[in-house]
Amino acid sequence: MFYLLLILFFSVQCNTSKQLNQNDNVKINLYESGRVTVYNKNFDDLKPFIDNVFKNTDEILRLYADEEYINNIKNNYSAIEIEFSEAKPFQSSATGLINLKKIFIPLSGDLAGNQDSPIVTLIIGENSEYISSPFRANNALNSLNEMVSFVKKP
Repeated sequence: MFYLLLILFFSVQCNTSKQLNQNDNVKINLYESGRVTVYNKNFDDLKPFIDNVFKNTDEILRLYADEEYINNIKNNYSAIEIEFSEAKPFQSSATGLINLKKIFIPLSGDLAGNQDSPIVTLIIGENSEYISSPFRANNALNSLNEMVSFVKKP
């Protein structure tokens, strides 16, 4: 009887940890002129990079970014799209505490930063839809570049 309980206990533990690990997977799409490369990372490993970018959002842009606008960026420029298996909490001065399901960040084009203007533009989604107004993070370009480098590592 003891052995049966012990086996049952370990079986439940293994299934629970497997479910937790699956919920912590993050799908990352890296778009480059219409081509997409898909990466998967653990949320706990990726979160510090996202936090460093997102915490600097302090401005909401007066721009309507719908699916057509986002698809144009995906097809003609480069961008990173981060999709969580479930909504995750993030904090910034522009949003306060917010639960995000996905984040889209242009890496080239009009909304992308550069060395002279190290801004990052984020289009965020609380569910399957993106919020139409992008957010701007000042002085977050280095953090974004570090995150992209991390994502590309095998």
